[in-house]
Amino acid sequence: MVGGPTTDSFQASSALNDGPLSNSMLHGAKRNASELSDEENVDITANKKLKTDTSANEQPFVITEMPVEILLEIIEHLQPTDVVALGQTSKSFSAFLSSPMVETLWIRLRSTFFLPPPDRPSAMSEHQYAELLFGNACMECKNSESKPENPVYRIWDAWTRLCNKCVVSTFTLLVKKGKKRENVLAQMFNIPKQLSLFIPECLAIGLNAINQKMPRNFVPVRQALLWSQEYLSLQTPGEKALWLKSEMEKQINIQRLAKKCSDWHQRLLATYAAQRRQAVRERQERIKDTVKKMGWAEELSKMYSNFPHQQPNVVDICQKDLDDAVIESLKPFLDDFMHKAKEARLHRERQALLYNCFSKRIRMLNEAYEEALEKYATYEPRPRAADVFTIPRIRSLVVDTPLEVQLTKDAFNITTSCIPTLLEEANDVIKSKMLALVQEGLADKTYDPTTVLDLATTVFCNYLKSQSGFTAAEAIRHPDSCIVHRSDLDNKADEKAACGVFRQDAWNGFPGISFDRESHDKICQLMELCGLDPATTTLAQMNEVNPVFECIPCNKLTTGRLVMSWSLAVKSFCVLSFLCLLTNWVVVLQARHREHFSHSEPVKLIHLTGDEAAQAQEGIKDALERRMYSKKNNHDDDDERHISCLHCKYKLPSMKYMRPHLDEAHQIPFPTLGIDFRFDYLTEKNPNSGSPYAKYRLWPPRAREHRRTGGPSWFGDDIARDSSVFRDTSTEDSDW
Repeated sequence: MVGGPTTDSFQASSALNDGPLSNSMLHGAKRNASELSDEENVDITANKKLKTDTSANEQPFVITEMPVEILLEIIEHLQPTDVVALGQTSKSFSAFLSSPMVETLWIRLRSTFFLPPPDRPSAMSEHQYAELLFGNACMECKNSESKPENPVYRIWDAWTRLCNKCVVSTFTLLVKKGKKRENVLAQMFNIPKQLSLFIPECLAIGLNAINQKMPRNFVPVRQALLWSQEYLSLQTPGEKALWLKSEMEKQINIQRLAKKCSDWHQRLLATYAAQRRQAVRERQERIKDTVKKMGWAEELSKMYSNFPHQQPNVVDICQKDLDDAVIESLKPFLDDFMHKAKEARLHRERQALLYNCFSKRIRMLNEAYEEALEKYATYEPRPRAADVFTIPRIRSLVVDTPLEVQLTKDAFNITTSCIPTLLEEANDVIKSKMLALVQEGLADKTYDPTTVLDLATTVFCNYLKSQSGFTAAEAIRHPDSCIVHRSDLDNKADEKAACGVFRQDAWNGFPGISFDRESHDKICQLMELCGLDPATTTLAQMNEVNPVFECIPCNKLTTGRLVMSWSLAVKSFCVLSFLCLLTNWVVVLQARHREHFSHSEPVKLIHLTGDEAAQAQEGIKDALERRMYSKKNNHDDDDERHISCLHCKYKLPSMKYMRPHLDEAHQIPFPTLGIDFRFDYLTEKNPNSGSPYAKYRLWPPRAREHRRTGGPSWFGDDIARDSSVFRDTSTEDSDW
């Protein structure tokens, strides 16, 4: 916004005579030597360093005794910013520079400035205009510093520069309350709405209704009041229209000139910033030359970034002029920095040399391993190539062999027949890492390290804990166990080369797998419910017993009671919430399972025994077998892999093709997994693949709780709430 200046802002300072400046005029109340007391004269004489052979009558040079013409000639060689600063040193200098006799000086200074400003507005004197253009202090309170709590604003259309405090104290707060600005101002000052558009506005920090500091809009009052008085003093509509037209033309010209001044000031600030940056670059180049003279020219030529003259402390020093003393004080830092830079460069070069050598050798290892796998059965277990590299004898061959020795594929001695041996050696390395995870997770328990990985209670989870409760064998093949997400490979050339060649990390190089203490505690509760000892029961023994459990909250009148295998009860407490029904019940079930299967509250499951357990086991077995023949596409499921016939070398993509082959070619209508066919072995497999389908619905369902007790139900689901957490059906009534 633009607006006319206030009358008080442009009052001219008192003029001076054309004669020489007097001492009192330039220095105000400053006293000469004759006016000082004897004691003051003694102090001044003691502080002066007099030259030898100086006559007693010699007086110090005083600039105030200089003729005005010579003083003006000296000032003419200064920059406008320096002259404005000179006028702020005393009231006498300010009065002298604002006198009419100096106006020609201001015009010459303004016209010869490297970036000439726009023409002076008619309402301002030359000194006032120069003060607005080249000064920085508040023109009201003369505060020269712009601070975050009290910034200084240039209000070009008001031809003034004010600090935040002066804006708040001299301007009026503009409260719009949802109305248009011109309507509010026209009503506030009783002026035409067209003229209210030209009232200046400043966004300053003010207080709101609850005394909180926030940006508020402020407008000057004096010019608007003058307009109001002049407008109301006119009698006829014609006079008002003529006055309004004339005033609007004047304000449009002021607005255009204010826009030019604002643009000029932005260009000036950009020019000053560019000059400062150039000065800093020149000082940095001087420091760079100093580093070369210190004997680091060769090392400096080998650097591509992080130069010594670009360090933060050096950049801070370069913000000011440099002298020899500053550069001398920097030399110890520069010398120490270059020593460290040289050591880092030599280390990088060594690591790069090792990386190139190790990469060649690891590529040969990978080629030898892939050739051995070509003749290896696709359904037989095998280690990842990255885990083969972690075998001590293989790693030593790659890392410890001298760099000048050329290795070949035959040096690794990897054949098809030795793949089971490689698998055993790689698993030994992985199990040592697993034992470290178990030791961290079971720090408060005692266990046997030789058998702990075989226990049913030893389970793991991924680093996001989105999958939990999987066994040690499943953890070895988990996709998160080999992800490359490490930031410490720059100083490990062998591991960096292995990740680059294999496109995956060794097992748990990045800690993607950890011991799952929460699932461990849940399995302990399940095993105690089954009458088994969590400290000694192995995974094989648990699978042989194969206990099944009923989920009480998932009981439904329409489909029956949900039963599941023990592994699903551990793994899929959260997965069940969206696999029970793919309908609108999903949200309800998610909320319910979060409540009933939370870590803070024990799981509400019932251990099934007797005929119900046998029926549930058969139902779960049938559900898993049906899944093998289903047409659903799930890239995590087994039916997406190729299947090998164990009676011939026939390979088919899915069970819907393999079963007819076994029936027609080998007269096996009901094939068995592991005897008649096998899936291809995957070195990376989701542990939850197929497990969400290890469930079954028993009939009949349980009766609703609210039908017996009058309590509420779970959105129509059948919930049999019981005070006990786990229950054994062997002690229940037949009616239950």
